[in-house]
Amino acid sequence: MTHNESCPENLDTAAKILWQGTEVGSLSKLKCDEVYFDGDFHPNDAAGQVGFLDLISGISSEQIMKQLSGGVHVDIIFPDPKDSRRNLRVIAYLDGNLLMRLQQ
Repeated sequence: MTHNESCPENLDTAAKILWQGTEVGSLSKLKCDEVYFDGDFHPNDAAGQVGFLDLISGISSEQIMKQLSGGVHVDIIFPDPKDSRRNLRVIAYLDGNLLMRLQQ
């Protein structure tokens, strides 16, 4: 995936993941293109407590591909530029990697 307007300039810095206003972890090794983002997900304690891990573990990628409005809504916050935010939908969680689609 390549850098473009949807992607922050500095992809080396970990980004925060928020779900329903709660920080549930961070992303590292982020890659993105115009629509899709993916990276290594590092859940924090809140992720288990609020049910986020159970929710994303139950995502059916096949169902998401049939209905692109599906998935789990999250906000990703990049520290550079300062607190830059993107609204995304988690469409897959596999082997610690989150695949997300930009909200359209």
